[in-house]
Amino acid sequence: MKSINSAELNSALHSANPPTIFDVRKKPVFDSDPALIANATWQVFDQVEDWASTLSADMKNKPVVVYCVHGHEVSQSVTKKLNELGFDASYLEGGIAQWIDEGFSVA
Repeated sequence: MKSINSAELNSALHSANPPTIFDVRKKPVFDSDPALIANATWQVFDQVEDWASTLSADMKNKPVVVYCVHGHEVSQSVTKKLNELGFDASYLEGGIAQWIDEGFSVA
């Protein structure tokens, strides 16, 4: 399973083909701090098959990055499922916590 670090994601966000980003933090965590990485969409982590089925087919040809708080079980399980469904998905190493610790912005 692929991962991406904060610097790589920041660079990718400013590229000609930026990734689609999904925040999959658990709802209580997201509700307590709803800040998002730019262009990210929050999704329910344990309903990945449901929301992935609503994504357009051409998204399977585009990179996808998934993050949770620390880049462990939640984002890695969603990344694994998206890969099984045919998406080019990676998880953000260290999650949004490391992203913020490294000084990258959130909206």
